[in-house]
Amino acid sequence: MEKFFLSNIRAIHRGQIVSALGIVVYFLLCAVKAPEIAIAVVLVLFTLFAVWVLLSVIAYPDRTEISYNITWGQGAVTIMLFAVMYLTLKSLI
Repeated sequence: MEKFFLSNIRAIHRGQIVSALGIVVYFLLCAVKAPEIAIAVVLVLFTLFAVWVLLSVIAYPDRTEISYNITWGQGAVTIMLFAVMYLTLKSLI
């Protein structure tokens, strides 16, 4: 199971950056009035990635390297992406 998660703190930091870029990409797609299906696909992909990074943060073996800022920050980004994804998918159905 350890091979599934990100293995070092540097990879987790990069994962957090990509997760946060998901929110930026969402705002950009909304600004250019992209089709909602394209926005939904992007949100699903970034949300799944953010959940994977959050699980990697939670399952990281050395808790001294993971600060509360990393844990809460990734949790907040994941919740925001999930909420926007849910509302976008709900509007499509």
